[in-house]
Amino acid sequence: MENEITRNCNMNPHSTQKKRELGAYYTPPELSKVLADWGITCASQTVLEPSFGGCGFLTSCIERLEYLGNNKPLNNLYGVDIDQHAFDTLYNKFPFYKKNKKVLF
Repeated sequence: MENEITRNCNMNPHSTQKKRELGAYYTPPELSKVLADWGITCASQTVLEPSFGGCGFLTSCIERLEYLGNNKPLNNLYGVDIDQHAFDTLYNKFPFYKKNKKVLF
């Protein structure tokens, strides 16, 4: 079930040094999907992504919530990160968050 949201998965663009400074590790999409499918058990569940990075887990959570019948999954997702690039990626992929300021700083 690929859609506009899931097509443009952006992995970590940082140098090795910057990744170390940030403690950045970007989970492969296949693993994000397995974890979202396991952890999200109903369409009304709220999800906090504590380090959204390239938005891989957010994307998997959206897919899972939609599969379970949630027609507005972005309303159930919250995320935090310390990397400005992560916010740029988030706002590019999900303009809803910037407009509604649903991201925690």
